[in-house]
Amino acid sequence: MEIWLLELQDIKLEIFYFKDFQKLPDYRKNNSTDLPTLWVKHFALEVRNIEKTLLYLQEKWVEIITEIKTGRNPVKYFFFKDPNGILVEIIQDI
Repeated sequence: MEIWLLELQDIKLEIFYFKDFQKLPDYRKNNSTDLPTLWVKHFALEVRNIEKTLLYLQEKWVEIITEIKTGRNPVKYFFFKDPNGILVEIIQDI
């Protein structure tokens, strides 16, 4: 197991990476089919500046899977995947 620690100012995110794991089934590899599947596989973190956060994650070679979008709430958001393919959502109130 590896532990990844991402830091942005006073916020820290710890991600566990397991080298021996079961692969994600194909039907769980995109948002429209994965999000309705029950189980812990996604969580969201709120940030003050979503554009700055996106740039930070891109600089760390994190797999970004959506562009910044506006949700129904209304919030800005985007998704990335951790090393095991688990969805992580970044949101910002607007």
